[in-house]
Amino acid sequence: KIDKSVPITYKDGCHLPFGQAWPTHECDYGDVNSKTEVVLAGDSHAAQWFPAVEKIATERKWKLTNLTKSSCPATTLETVRDGKFDSSCAIWQVKVLNLIAAHKPALVILSDFTEYKYPLKDSSVTYEKAWKEGLTKFLSSIHTRVLFLGDTPKPTSAIGSFDLQRSATTKETEKIVLASHDMYVDTASWLCGKSCPSTYMATNTYRDSTHISVSTALNLKKRLETVIPL
Repeated sequence: KIDKSVPITYKDGCHLPFGQAWPTHECDYGDVNSKTEVVLAGDSHAAQWFPAVEKIATERKWKLTNLTKSSCPATTLETVRDGKFDSSCAIWQVKVLNLIAAHKPALVILSDFTEYKYPLKDSSVTYEKAWKEGLTKFLSSIHTRVLFLGDTPKPTSAIGSFDLQRSATTKETEKIVLASHDMYVDTASWLCGKSCPSTYMATNTYRDSTHISVSTALNLKKRLETVIPL
């Protein structure tokens, strides 16, 4: 059975599409009255972890606040979409930091599509420099514990297994997170050895060309539980 389903946040208005700067309603899950709040933030590569994080939040009685947006990484980075400055992304990035500062959650879980280079507003700087400055600034603005889930591998073939490769941005992200005294998890090690199989626990590892399937996320829940410091 092929699982092509998407996290429920794509349907309930809590995973934001292009052009939308903020959700129109509260995006809280788990035990919404809990005093222990966890924030999940990032682009669609953070959203792919939502099914597992939500299950953990429900079991551990946390309030889970979901802040994810398509093609908008949780970092201070001015990007371009369809040839124009993506102002909704820039606004969203600031609002995420403002919400974290106001709510003071027990933990912030971040993840971004680092096996990719977002088109930058300022094309005169190298991507590595812009990414390093942007992520360092973003992390330094968060005054609570951060768990960064390293990006899942990007398949290099449409079918079958593929060799594990890591982009310069992914490698740099690990260094930036650790230099900021935050926690970094190499999620690729959960899915791959030297190569990455096309199935994980008898289901398709990926639902499309870059995102792990909902089934894979749920099958990785036990791994995720062991690295969450709450």
